[in-house]
Amino acid sequence: MKARAFSLIRPSRIPRASRQAALVGGAAALSFFATTLPAVSRTGFAGLGLRGVRSHARVFQAVGKSRRGLAATSALMGKKVLIINGAQSYPFAPGSLTQSFVELATDELTSRGYEVKHTKTDGGEGWDVDEELKKHQWADAVILQHPLNWMGVPWSLKKYQDDVYTAGMSGILCQNDGRTRENPKKNYGTGGTLPGKKYMISLTSNAPAESFNDESEYLFEGKSVDDLMMPTHCNFKFFAMEALPTFSSHDVMKNPEIESDFARFKEHLAKHFP
Repeated sequence: MKARAFSLIRPSRIPRASRQAALVGGAAALSFFATTLPAVSRTGFAGLGLRGVRSHARVFQAVGKSRRGLAATSALMGKKVLIINGAQSYPFAPGSLTQSFVELATDELTSRGYEVKHTKTDGGEGWDVDEELKKHQWADAVILQHPLNWMGVPWSLKKYQDDVYTAGMSGILCQNDGRTRENPKKNYGTGGTLPGKKYMISLTSNAPAESFNDESEYLFEGKSVDDLMMPTHCNFKFFAMEALPTFSSHDVMKNPEIESDFARFKEHLAKHFP
């Protein structure tokens, strides 16, 4: 029956007004199907109201939902990027490498037509929480650039997250934690209000790349960079944002290969921010 669902409707049995409405939305629906069909099973189409279609009313409903789906897909093509510089300045590490990555990303993105805004979490000036929330709402993607400090983010970046992200829990970034009173033990973290937006972690580390993904290595025991950064991934997932592949630059203090890192970073940006 699934395979015959579309053939059960004859155009002659659909009222003229509905046929006209379907024609208006036809281009949108076809474009949506072209982008969605490879990733959705026949069972998945039930969520779009297309499975078991039997009447012109359901056809019209399917077209309407297709057009809304197209709008969401198009929104992913936006070119607004927020870059957060999360470096913490120390006498032995003033944050110049992080700033260089920020400047390189800015140059690469603007050269391809992206609009870029910046935030710096260190410097003593603090930040305007409301303005930072507006930046997250404005951006189609967020790049978080920071050094790896004691297996996590620098403290000034953590304070920024505590201040800004907590303030966004009333619906700006998420609607509380997503749970309901009817089912308080399930669905924690599903209250995000920024679906369709992307984020990318880009970090620098004194640890060599070989210390990750190798069970024989003492400290990380086979864990990856993304395993180490799981709290940051969970923060963005809490807002319903989707991850782009992480970029990492390694051994930057004892055995730096900065020019090679910059070249890899350019390739990474070109691939994920075309």
